[in-house]
Amino acid sequence: MPITVIDKKYVSYTGEVQNFLFANAGDSTLVRYTLMERFEVIQSATNQLFIGLFDDTITWPSGNWLREGFLVGDVIVVKKYDSSGNLLVTDGGTIIAITGSTSNVMQLSNGNLLATIVPNLGNGEFLVVTMATDYRAMDLKIAVNYVSSQSTGNEYSLIDGEPTIFTFNIGAVTGFPYIPNGTILNGIQVGTNKSGTFSTTARLIFSSALPASYGFPPGYGVTYELQIVSTNNGPLLEPYFASQDQLKLNVKIEYARVYLQPFNRNFFYVSDDAQTGFFNEAYNTAVPQTTLTGTSGQYFLDVGTGIMATLSKLAPATLPCGVGGMYVPSDESYYKNQPFNQSQLCCMRSTTAANLTIQSSTVMPDGGLFAIIGQIVSQTATAIQVINYIAFNAAFQFFMSQRAVGDRRFIAWVNAGNVNHIIFDGQLEVSPPVPQPLLMLSNTFLDHSQNITSIGGINFGYQANKEDDLAFTGSFHLTTGETYSGATAKIVARNVAETEEFTLMQCNFNFASVPFVNGKYQFPISLPIITTLPNTSVKETAMLNFSPTYDTATEYGVEIYFPFLLRWEYWIAQLQANVAFFPTQNADWLQYGTDPNWKLEFKFSVIQQNTSFDFYDEITIKPYDSSPNIVQTIQLYTYPSMTPITQILNNEVILVVASHTRLDSTPWVNPWGMITCEPKESAPRSIISTILPSDMDATNPLKNIGGGSLMPINVIAPNIVEMKCLFDGSLINTSNGVKFTTKIKDC
Repeated sequence: MPITVIDKKYVSYTGEVQNFLFANAGDSTLVRYTLMERFEVIQSATNQLFIGLFDDTITWPSGNWLREGFLVGDVIVVKKYDSSGNLLVTDGGTIIAITGSTSNVMQLSNGNLLATIVPNLGNGEFLVVTMATDYRAMDLKIAVNYVSSQSTGNEYSLIDGEPTIFTFNIGAVTGFPYIPNGTILNGIQVGTNKSGTFSTTARLIFSSALPASYGFPPGYGVTYELQIVSTNNGPLLEPYFASQDQLKLNVKIEYARVYLQPFNRNFFYVSDDAQTGFFNEAYNTAVPQTTLTGTSGQYFLDVGTGIMATLSKLAPATLPCGVGGMYVPSDESYYKNQPFNQSQLCCMRSTTAANLTIQSSTVMPDGGLFAIIGQIVSQTATAIQVINYIAFNAAFQFFMSQRAVGDRRFIAWVNAGNVNHIIFDGQLEVSPPVPQPLLMLSNTFLDHSQNITSIGGINFGYQANKEDDLAFTGSFHLTTGETYSGATAKIVARNVAETEEFTLMQCNFNFASVPFVNGKYQFPISLPIITTLPNTSVKETAMLNFSPTYDTATEYGVEIYFPFLLRWEYWIAQLQANVAFFPTQNADWLQYGTDPNWKLEFKFSVIQQNTSFDFYDEITIKPYDSSPNIVQTIQLYTYPSMTPITQILNNEVILVVASHTRLDSTPWVNPWGMITCEPKESAPRSIISTILPSDMDATNPLKNIGGGSLMPINVIAPNIVEMKCLFDGSLINTSNGVKFTTKIKDC
């Protein structure tokens, strides 16, 4: 093999050197491979060479002369040795042809090979074929990847399958093939997508170091160093650190005698064992040198702040410390198969020394970045205190503002010894404005039957059922001539005892792009918010609009309209839910208003500089079948034969009958209702209503009998009403079952 790795070094951010990869998630490593290049084929029992004296050929049955780097026109040397390695005969000549089905037959000029060069295999003699002149490979290509320690691995990323490839045109270097000592050739990364790894660079440093310094004979080939600076892929590959598994570096080294030669290329892999760990781990199997005992502080998008970590030490020796941070995306379409590396997409600052030096994260594609400073506050024989300061620039703040709720995760760590301790792992938010009460001039909730956006009155508190579609509407004042940042409408769960809350859903009205004319913002502003209701419902859009009824000489009235669904999906994670609700932190909102310490509330805020004017109104969610006085049943029938059934008939139309009976015989006065269906523990949810007209969506599996826009509601007896509709099983995924619900309300 013309190119081999004869020495390996792995250097950490602290300058520590090992002969194996030692790095945790978040760490960057300088990899130094010393390569030796020598075109040489040695005969052995498993690698035979045969001399053809008649036609001056050397046949290599198991090899390929072209792939090994020998070309027509090269001058070669053939040497015969005895079994002890003593030189017996030297021969050679000029290659005039390379033939054979696998390019395994080399022909020299006529008469170049002497009979004495033929080895006596029985006596252990063998041949060595080398170049007589200083040829070297012009083309080097490497592929860098991190693979599971449980596999041999390849160049295709575990993140998204994208290879990280660099090419080197060695033949274009000044002085080739006699390249001056110390010459640097930077690798060029190729390929459309670069998201297979975090930040990775590669370069060659040509050396005058002799192979003899590595134990090889004098004059035996040339050496140069391949340097790779690469950041561990661990932050996005946590499952590969389970149990004794870990990530190891896998480098494919491919080369050819001629640059961009498409065929007869040679390659090998460097894939050694490693010691790598995830965050909060001491590499793979090491004993942790430090333990995180506490943190203080918080990060905010709009304010540079620091978090101090306090750590205990296993031994009194002084330990190096570092800091790092990164955005952790959850949207695979954002970070997979992209033309940027993961350090750019994740805005990563790999572990860097805590030495009070301002460092920058990798710049994101849109210019987002953060500055980071690490400070060792104190280090004693038993404890360390380190502060990780972080400040985000405006482009990063804007990027985060555009991410979906739940996709603003940021992690920061402190390195102390052999562990990268996570000190922050959460959703980034702006610093909370100073809260002040907001006076609502009107406030009320609208139910499914109220397909309007405005109504007067002041009504605090509201009771509704799971899956109800509601809207809050209310009016408030803005001061004429004053500017505001915007407004937010949210559904929150609030711990009234500890003034702690978390957001379940929200919409943000940004006033930055709203015209400001004669001291007033020019409303309306509208935002899409519910996409699962028929388009005949006005509850698809949140809105801010003028409310001129409340205008005064110095203030103008504004109305908020905010529709929402009371969520029920227990199978969907509610990522930002407080740990008090572990292990049921899901999208079934009922639990967030029935815990003794928590309330489910609508929250509306108007933001002015660093002040948040807040309004809260409580919502009580009632469970299914919450009224003990009403018995509700749903019965399914074949249609039109009306045979009762207990399961869905695939791709067939059936009849759904929902009945509501008041046990105390109180008559129904002016009832309305609905029927809904959805694939079990899935989407979409479909609805048919007695009061909200159908939008005649052909994909809705619920249909009115005989057409029409409203589902009829029939009075069977004074205290019994019934609703009927058709269900088309061909329009819904029934493989996991179908869930039906029915609702009734008397106005």
